[in-house]
Amino acid sequence: MSLVNTKEYKYLEKLLFENETIKASIVGEIESIAYLVAFTQSRLFLVKKQIDIFVEVQQFGLEEIFDIKINFVGDIFDVVLYVKDKPIIKIDYLEANISKDFSKKLFEAINLWINNI
Repeated sequence: MSLVNTKEYKYLEKLLFENETIKASIVGEIESIAYLVAFTQSRLFLVKKQIDIFVEVQQFGLEEIFDIKINFVGDIFDVVLYVKDKPIIKIDYLEANISKDFSKKLFEAINLWINNI
């Protein structure tokens, strides 16, 4: 399923700076609530999936993420993000290939961003 046509993705595109592009996005659960999780070359976004018109967004600079871990139980994977001075962000109920691909791309984007600051 393409996330590009979702209301949350379209809202997120409006928040991007002129030189930003979405590098990867996934849908997972954070604290039992569905979120669109996406990142650009400089920021991570958590977009709470809502039924109504209102969209709730949290954003973090990639330089604030100091660790990424992948956990799994059976076929269910989760990505855990450790963000400076914030609670742990655990993105649950992901497929193996999705969690690995997203984490790898995020790790690469963080390194590129930090090296260019």
